Amino acid sequence: MNKKYILIVINILVFSCRMPSDPEGVEVVRHIGPLNTYGECLDLDVNDSIIVAAANFNGFMVFDIYDSLGRLNPKQKYNGADLDPSVGNNQISKIRISESPELLVLMDKYDKIYINRLDGSPMYYLGGDVNIEDCYGAAWSDFTLDPKGSFLRMFNLVDHNMATEYAGEADQYSKTIIWQNLENFSHFPSSEEISSMDKACEYVVNEIDEAKHLHFSDDGLLSLGVGELGVKVYKQINQNQCYKKISSESVDNAFYIDVSSDGVVSAWPWSDRSIKANTDINSERVLMVLEMDAVPSELINIEFYSSDGNLIEMDYKNESSLDGENQLRIEKNDDMFYVYFRTQSDIARFQFTIPNMNNVSLISDHYKNVEAFSTSDDRSKCEDGSALGGYGGIYEPDGGLDLNPIIEFDVLGEVNSVYSQNHLILTGLSNSNGLLLTKINTDGDILYQKSIAEGYSVNDVYATDTLIGLAVGHDGVLIYSIEDGNSFILEGRLASNYANAIKIKNRNIYVGTENGVEIFVIN
Repeated sequence: MNKKYILIVINILVFSCRMPSDPEGVEVVRHIGPLNTYGECLDLDVNDSIIVAAANFNGFMVFDIYDSLGRLNPKQKYNGADLDPSVGNNQISKIRISESPELLVLMDKYDKIYINRLDGSPMYYLGGDVNIEDCYGAAWSDFTLDPKGSFLRMFNLVDHNMATEYAGEADQYSKTIIWQNLENFSHFPSSEEISSMDKACEYVVNEIDEAKHLHFSDDGLLSLGVGELGVKVYKQINQNQCYKKISSESVDNAFYIDVSSDGVVSAWPWSDRSIKANTDINSERVLMVLEMDAVPSELINIEFYSSDGNLIEMDYKNESSLDGENQLRIEKNDDMFYVYFRTQSDIARFQFTIPNMNNVSLISDHYKNVEAFSTSDDRSKCEDGSALGGYGGIYEPDGGLDLNPIIEFDVLGEVNSVYSQNHLILTGLSNSNGLLLTKINTDGDILYQKSIAEGYSVNDVYATDTLIGLAVGHDGVLIYSIEDGNSFILEGRLASNYANAIKIKNRNIYVGTENGVEIFVIN
């Protein structure tokens, strides 16, 4: 009997470690809803006068928040259930309100992005048969809006599983960040105005298929959730910029590269790939690019193997150029160290040791900043090859993103949602891992990382200067207060239906649930 009792106690203790705590209640002045969306409310957004709900297969719905007497009394004013009469699927999974210009942006995943007026009435759409080639297939998987400016700027994720024929330089089964500006249209644009609009998209960077969630904040940061691989944060640029991709034979041929703490560099290919031998006896190529303190005087334990498994006798030359076959040298350029080689044999794998050298690592950046331009006329100067006086580079206009993320960090579980404000990255996690708060400076250095809401899976997160709201599924909503900028205090839990999405406006908590929209007025 005693043994059974002990086992029961142990099981309670073990399983309670991952159970959510039962927080103190928040003082709710009034609870409204659920407002019926006639389908699951997957997402929502609010401004000073309306609520807009993404109602899944029921399209979207617009609610007036206040009645004619200014009382909080939400009423439905529009249901966009048939956005495109020519197709049978009008599923809306994400929605955002643009304040300037005043528009609704609605995403039918993988198909169209609808641009509607605030009253719900349609204007035009992107995707479908519109700007497919100009936007790399326009198979939208997520979007976010830049709140600054008098025009509509969108950052999008395009899925190349759905639009492989338009991938261009992108990898198959990947996603790409693109962006576009939409401007110079009236409130009731004619078909001629719409057709004359420049709806072409700017290509930013190609990402792996696990990239899922985007958020752009008014501090100029774009946060990207990359599934189990964590978060990448990109910074907006305020000038036209030319980049060149930092390429090497190891990267181009899909070699795995490992750099140990004692300076051992090892590389081997995926599948049966190899680095081809030099065809030009006078040429030298980049084997890899490293970061370290200085050019080494020597390399030791040099082992290069050909495709048939034979050892290649490679020599290290601490010189400005290579004058023989099967040789290596290292040259510093823009704080990066380029490993050059010449060889008479295909390289199947290799390793070498850099002795007496601290801080040896692979380069963190994949793109080199070449030059900033003052006008868009310099696009050709950036993109043209050297024969035409150009750099053969990648042009990113003012308002786009620096091609190198300012920070990448790993997370527990998988990223369910991302949000940021004032250089604070809020990452909602799966598998009861709660919310990760990452504060960074303008250079991307981490000032602190904290975890809250452990024991909960966070479907969505929203923050103001003083409050954080978390949509945590069957557990409803968690509310945290922000104190002194770096303390996060659990204020309580709101019991709602299954919570998918959350917004906070004027101390009102708006929750998108499986049964519609719920509003909590809190004290």
